[in-house]
Order: sequence, then structure tokens, then C-alpha cells
Amino acid sequence: MNFDLSIVVPAYKPGEKIFSDIETKKKVLDEMNISYELIYVFDGFVDSTQKEFFEKTKLFAEKLNSENEVSLPSLEENSIKKVIKILGYSENHGKGFAVRTGFQNSSGKFVGFIDFLNDISANYLKTFYEEISKNDLDLVIPNKFHDFASFESSVKFGLHMKETSKIFTLWTKFWTGLQLPDTQTGIKFFKGESVRKILQKLKIERFAFDIEMIVAMFRNGFDKIKILPIDLSQGESTGNGGKSTVSGKQIIKALIDVVKIGFFSRVLKNYKI
Repeated sequence: MNFDLSIVVPAYKPGEKIFSDIETKKKVLDEMNISYELIYVFDGFVDSTQKEFFEKTKLFAEKLNSENEVSLPSLEENSIKKVIKILGYSENHGKGFAVRTGFQNSSGKFVGFIDFLNDISANYLKTFYEEISKNDLDLVIPNKFHDFASFESSVKFGLHMKETSKIFTLWTKFWTGLQLPDTQTGIKFFKGESVRKILQKLKIERFAFDIEMIVAMFRNGFDKIKILPIDLSQGESTGNGGKSTVSGKQIIKALIDVVKIGFFSRVLKNYKI
């Protein structure tokens, strides 16, 4: 079945909070009055506890799906289909691999991903969907650098989020040519048929994966884009003065991945389909 929207949520060692996260995002999607699939991807059963949570989450999703079927009988011609899917695999590969796995198993006219329990309010799902669907865009990305931006979170190794993000954005611009104010905020929407065409060309599995995805989209002419301002202080987890879970080591790896993306794109021309 084709849905109006597919949303992918990558989850690494989510624990009990996954149940409230599903309910929060489902509530917003239900209010949008569209057909959707909400896809959670467990990025590795790294211990027996995570495998147990995976099985519990599948049962939780089945219960919610059954309730949806009762409230919206499939026999009705114009019923709105709402499905929650739980995917997973044994080894941890990284956020990018998890998002691509979700995208590959999606069928929405539009496809997006949003971070699990992060600074980004689930209410932005509605905002981003309205923008991409009404204007038939290829992608919609966020911008946290604007006049009313809030940067109350800071990374553990001491640099403020705003300073770190701006340095990373300049680094990305130099190596890939992307003229974007923000690339690393964890919500992005794509036209389904466009992004699925480039998935097989992607190689980056961890934190710079979304940069690679945008570069590949642009290299193939899928460049109808809108940049929306967002306020991170509206989120439920690391906002309001909390700490980010991104480490200095992870940022260094992401910087290296950006160099690889520039080489794949500008020298090897790997992203052309």
C-alpha cells in the first residue's frame, strides 16, 4: 500500500522510553488526518536487553495497529490507513544505515526521518509535511540558525552547540559545495520517489549520512528545496539546558565522512543514477 507519509525513527538502545516516543509521534500523525506508516528501526541488538525491548515494541505496535483497524475498518473504501512498523537487525551499523533501512522499507509518497527523543518537537512533523506536500518539493530541511533560535544545549566536550554546528556547516560547504545554513538537525523530509532512486548509491552509515543524502539528491537534479526554521527548545529530551549525546570522537568521524562525501561526489561522481 502507498501511504501519504512514511516517517522513520532510528533507535539505538532506546529502552522503555520508546513506548512514550511512539505514542507522542503517533498522536501528532493521527491529528494530521493522512495515511501514514511510522517506522522504528532498532540499530543493532547489541545485548539481550535490546532484543527483549525489540520484541516488546513489536507487540506494542501490533496492539496499536489493531486499535487503528477497529477505528478505521479496512473495508471502508476511503478509510485512512495508519501503520506502525518495528524493524531491526543484530549488529549496530549507525544512524545512517538505520534511516536507509527504514526508507527502503517504506512506500510513502513523502518520506521523512526524525530523531528519537531529541530536541526536535514531534509537532514539526505536521509543519514539514504541509510544506513538502503542498508545494511538491524534493526535500525540506531544518535551519536552527535564525533570529529566534534557542541554543540551550551544549555538547559534552565543552563547545557550545551553536559554535560547533557552524564550524561543521562551513566544513561541509568547503568539501561538498552545499550552500545550506544547517545540515545536522535531525529531521528531514523527501519526496519518496526521488530519494528511493538514490539510496543504492549511498555509502555513509553514521552521522554525516544526511549530508550524503542531500548531495546525492542535488547531483541528480532533485533540488526543489525549502528550508524551514525550527526552535530546538521546544523538544522533550535534551532541550531546556540539557546535554547532547554527541561526543568529540563522533564529530571527528563525521568530519572525515564529509571529506569522503566530497571525494565520492566531485572526483568519483558516484552519486549519479
